[in-house]
Amino acid sequence: MQALLYAGVSALLGLSLALAPRSDTTLKLSAVFGALGLIGFLAQIVIGVESRILPIFAFILDNLHRDSCAPAPNPHAMIHRRTQAASLYSWSLGVPLLAAGVGFQNVSLVGGGAWPLFAASILAGINMIRVLRWAFGTFTPSTWEPTGS
Repeated sequence: MQALLYAGVSALLGLSLALAPRSDTTLKLSAVFGALGLIGFLAQIVIGVESRILPIFAFILDNLHRDSCAPAPNPHAMIHRRTQAASLYSWSLGVPLLAAGVGFQNVSLVGGGAWPLFAASILAGINMIRVLRWAFGTFTPSTWEPTGS
């Protein structure tokens, strides 16, 4: 939902930039438009969709290689929820800081936004590795953690 919010904001900003006369302010706002559109919407929607598709892929692979009739894990339970929440909070902090930093041309704000986005990418990668380990059979039922852990 947050990615869709950024899509709407960047669409409105892009429309206003298309109609506004060129100036130094519109040039700065175009950098904000780029940050919100590319980082706020596009990158965030890719990571959000990946967190839904990858567990389904792992579920299908697990069922193909399963020898027993034991039930397979729920694909939505494969992602570690605390890591996923920390990634979302990092995105929520990083995107506005980065957009403000490029808009105001402030290196400290750009860095302040880039670090949480870097952390969010690392956290999303951790979850992706976790799900892929399940998909390719390196997780065993004894090492699998339930959703709340």
